[in-house]
Amino acid sequence: MTNMLWACPLKVERGSNQDMPEGWLGACVVFYVGAASHEAALDKAAKLLRHMGLIFVDLLDGKVIQLDPMQWWDGYVLANYPEYVKYFPSQDEVLRIMTDGLVFHGPFAGWDRE
Repeated sequence: MTNMLWACPLKVERGSNQDMPEGWLGACVVFYVGAASHEAALDKAAKLLRHMGLIFVDLLDGKVIQLDPMQWWDGYVLANYPEYVKYFPSQDEVLRIMTDGLVFHGPFAGWDRE
């Protein structure tokens, strides 16, 4: 089965991760995953979270979103992360990531109180 690109918006907590700023209790982050299904994408994202020492808390809005990087990747990044355009892979890079079944994440948005 061919991989597609999935956006997995997640709520996470620190766990053993030392990179999250000390004052943060948790964060929201979108993991972008090349996978054949949304279930496989969420599984890959959760495994990478654990490897990073983070704790998976919840799937934001209760859904994994399929993206079409061939038609609208640059527009997606500009619309959602205009201040982080240089952080994200190019359209060619994201197509390779999707095809190869890899994972990357966007910036973390943290909070310091419930």
